[in-house]
Amino acid sequence: MRALNDVERKCMALLTQNTQNVAEYKSSLPSRVEGTCQWILSNSQYRDWSLQNETCLLWISGYPGSGKTILSAYLLEYLSAGELSPGLRTTLCYFFCDEKIDTQRDGKAILRSIIHQLPVRRRLLIKYVKTAYDFHGPQFDRSFNELWRIFVAMAGDKRIGPISVIIDAIDECEERTRERFLRSIVELIDRSRSTGSSTPCIRFLITSRPFLGRVYTTNYLQIDQSQSHIEQDLRLVIQTKVDGIAKRTQCKPAARAYLENALYSKADRTFLWVMLVLHLLERSLLASQRDFMRIIDELPNNLTTTYERFLQGISTEYQTLATRLLHFLVGSSRPLTLDEMRILIAVQDHHRNVAEVEEDAQPNMRKTIEGVLGPLVRVWDSRIYLVHQSLKEFLHGLLTRTESPLSATYGIDPSKANLLLAKACVSYLLLEDFKDDLFSKDRSDTTGSPDSTLTIHDDVGSIEQTWDPFDLGEDNLFKDSEESEAEACVSITTQYLLFGYAARHWAEHFLSAGSISPPELQESVNLLSNGSSSIGLNWLRFYWHYAEMHMSCPRDFSSVVTASYFGHLSSLKFLLRKGISIESDIGAYSVYWASRMGHRDVVDLLLREEISPDKRIVDGQNALIAAVQFNRLDVVKRLLKDEGFIFERNEYRVNHAAMGGRTPLSIAACNGFVDVARQLLQHSQIQPDIADIGHWTPLFWSVAGKNLDMVRLLITDGRVSVIHADRSGRNTLSWAASAGELELVRYLMSLKDVRADEPDHKGRSALSWAAGNGHMETVAFLLRSGRVDQSRKDRDGRSALSWACAGGHHKVVKYWIQHDSHGIDEEDVDGWTPLAWALLNNAPQTVQILLDSGLLDVNKKDRSGRSALSFAAGYGYLDIVEILLKIKGIDVEGKDNEGRTPLSRATRHPEIVKKLQGLKQ
Repeated sequence: MRALNDVERKCMALLTQNTQNVAEYKSSLPSRVEGTCQWILSNSQYRDWSLQNETCLLWISGYPGSGKTILSAYLLEYLSAGELSPGLRTTLCYFFCDEKIDTQRDGKAILRSIIHQLPVRRRLLIKYVKTAYDFHGPQFDRSFNELWRIFVAMAGDKRIGPISVIIDAIDECEERTRERFLRSIVELIDRSRSTGSSTPCIRFLITSRPFLGRVYTTNYLQIDQSQSHIEQDLRLVIQTKVDGIAKRTQCKPAARAYLENALYSKADRTFLWVMLVLHLLERSLLASQRDFMRIIDELPNNLTTTYERFLQGISTEYQTLATRLLHFLVGSSRPLTLDEMRILIAVQDHHRNVAEVEEDAQPNMRKTIEGVLGPLVRVWDSRIYLVHQSLKEFLHGLLTRTESPLSATYGIDPSKANLLLAKACVSYLLLEDFKDDLFSKDRSDTTGSPDSTLTIHDDVGSIEQTWDPFDLGEDNLFKDSEESEAEACVSITTQYLLFGYAARHWAEHFLSAGSISPPELQESVNLLSNGSSSIGLNWLRFYWHYAEMHMSCPRDFSSVVTASYFGHLSSLKFLLRKGISIESDIGAYSVYWASRMGHRDVVDLLLREEISPDKRIVDGQNALIAAVQFNRLDVVKRLLKDEGFIFERNEYRVNHAAMGGRTPLSIAACNGFVDVARQLLQHSQIQPDIADIGHWTPLFWSVAGKNLDMVRLLITDGRVSVIHADRSGRNTLSWAASAGELELVRYLMSLKDVRADEPDHKGRSALSWAAGNGHMETVAFLLRSGRVDQSRKDRDGRSALSWACAGGHHKVVKYWIQHDSHGIDEEDVDGWTPLAWALLNNAPQTVQILLDSGLLDVNKKDRSGRSALSFAAGYGYLDIVEILLKIKGIDVEGKDNEGRTPLSRATRHPEIVKKLQGLKQ
């Protein structure tokens, strides 16, 4: 299997930069008790789902604590075990949504992850990702439409077979993109059920809480705690865990029996409640029946009151620490490591360097956090997790329950949680340790720091050990800059344990804190935002490496530009109140980045400060093109408020073209951003049919983007030409047919002005392109339409059949011959017949179909006097030679213009020589 090339590796890296490692997350889940969850395999709805040969959806719902996620993990384990019968084998992909983790609560993140998993399982599928990268550039993964198109194209590859996609806890996904994802699934299912429509076989299995699923499917499986199999699973969990407790404590049989019965009677059939209580029992040093009775009797039998009881049990001495820990856990953008939490808890404004922070840090954070929060958290692989999503919701809700004595202490306001995280991260990044360039090549990769867990030895060896006279430093001298940057980032996170999290997330936390940020934090943020200093550039370079990996990190981010990029409106207002004057170039960069990142309020403020949005910043793009490219509808609306006449270029902003001559509408059309395109079309000065340097209009780009809604929008506008041809003479129908986009072809063919049979500059028609690329359904549709000439030839004298044969598309060839066999043996300008083209590309199935027609002269020679057998023997195509030798009347001895027979042409292919000699004898 070939390795990925550089571009393919970059494509895979882009897919993972904004998506959590799902395999790592899966391994962090609590272990399943052996024997549980197996009821699902005999469930009739599940069995029907697993046998489907078309796209389908099974939705499993259950209340918090009912074991949905463990069930999902079990199905993954079962389906990937490789023990299924051949008929049930499937390519498996999965995703765990988690509202507590930024990269696991977005519909696009689901698609990125699934798309990334598919080439890992089937390497050949990387071509679909690379095609999108080549067409859209490194931002291809920002568009939901494009991600969905890539996924469906991969799933439709005939070599991959059925795909099973398991998505857990989709109710924890952000609503807007979740809705788009689910509606796309429903539309795909509807399409697969319609006649004459070819769709992939994708078996979706989704889990959620009960409120969501019935909107999207009738194939709905409710995990009902009263069902016997759930009771059996719960009893098995209790038995297994109690066995472990009994062995550890050596308690009496009566105590063991009491414990098992008491847990089952109070559990209310909720796995989560049982696991919380078991956590306490497993940690208890006392194991008499009376001790077990005390622990269980003190706990209520529902989650809310159980959480309250745990919080009430936190010692007064540790309440302040517990509050900070919970705020950090609830507010963090991803699960924090023990080392990160250790520094977050310790860092204060008065600390000057990392060493001082370390002096105040807890030496054993795991013991501290488990001692303070107990069963409310779990630690796996040095990462800290809340015990369940329901705990986060409980803590949020507790804030509004002012009648509860716990509300003031433990109720969590998301803004406050983000404020505490922002303060800690900013304070850390401003430490003196980061006033020097952390990315300098002169910095030693082995230099530790006070908060590093590495042990640095001061032993100095002999000069022979420390100096190599032949080491010229080639490794660093010729190292790729991206590779060097990546190594530096790894080195920094090894030495400074909170730097990675703080650099990547401080700005996000500060933005989410909103108006409650105090002036002193604003001053610190202003200092940190100045990219002209090392302290400002260090974190920015680190952030940029992961967030904008396809672009070099800019070195001129002032505080104004940084605030604009991250949407820090309060910072901009703070700077303006201080009387700062925004220079023209700084303002242009600021409005560009704010537009690109979608910060409408920041853009509005900068425009009111009379900053021009029309300067070209990156690749000739101005603010509007950047906003369109990244689908920032609100920003687009703001930038289109006025006519936007650009005097120096004598054009309107809405029509301004970047490099390549592409207008904002062209970019929106290509990416399928229908709402943005509709907004552009409403502008009074829009010219919707401007062609770029390749003579492609927005309509062409919408066809290339394979978005029917966009094509309809442009054509119904009435100002777009459907007969326009590009630089190669091709029209939109030609491109749609070439790509095999049957829905687009059908729509375009329904337009009376479309020239269905118009040839391009090489004489090829839409039918020729469809046949040459093997799009059977498109070929059939065009032929049935009666609007195309099946016998048309291009400038090289080649028919659509000739092109289909050259591509080895035997299904198209077979259909073609059945429809009309005219021209099956005709020569092109070089004297080549369709059979010759099929031979050239070693397509034995196509050769067989041509010969089976009985309409070919198998001994026909080209202008050099060579027959089909001569070519097949010379090429070394044994399969085709065997097919030809079965034909009655085949001329084995025929000579070409050089006097050579098929046998003399086959001298380098012993097996063919043997065949020909055998026939001759």
